[in-house]
Amino acid sequence: MKQLLIALALLAFIAIPTQAQEKEKIGGEEYFDLVEHPPTIIGGLESISKNLKYPEAAVRDSVQGTVYIEALVGVDGTVDKASVHKSDSDLLNEAALTAVKAIRFNPGRNKDVTVRTRVMIPIKFTLK
Repeated sequence: MKQLLIALALLAFIAIPTQAQEKEKIGGEEYFDLVEHPPTIIGGLESISKNLKYPEAAVRDSVQGTVYIEALVGVDGTVDKASVHKSDSDLLNEAALTAVKAIRFNPGRNKDVTVRTRVMIPIKFTLK
């Protein structure tokens, strides 16, 4: 039987700028792409791992790949909105979205002011 491995491709930083601009209005609210202190996941990578389940259909079809989730992090550290930015397979999208929506962040800060932040979270699904 195949062993499942879900790897989180979060290299050194969790906040990967989504565009070259510093901030953007989304739904009437300003979200920063680049901040002095990017948001960090409360509980670290384990927090995502415990909420991430490899979809049965993806296991059955031997589907692997990476899903890039764009998350809008509010000033309270909750995920205000999450969407799939890019994906290797639609079979993996819902599992990645569910895991990201369940986590909390230490919010991003600029000049010691808590700000809304947009981050990109790559989640890699691998079967072994």
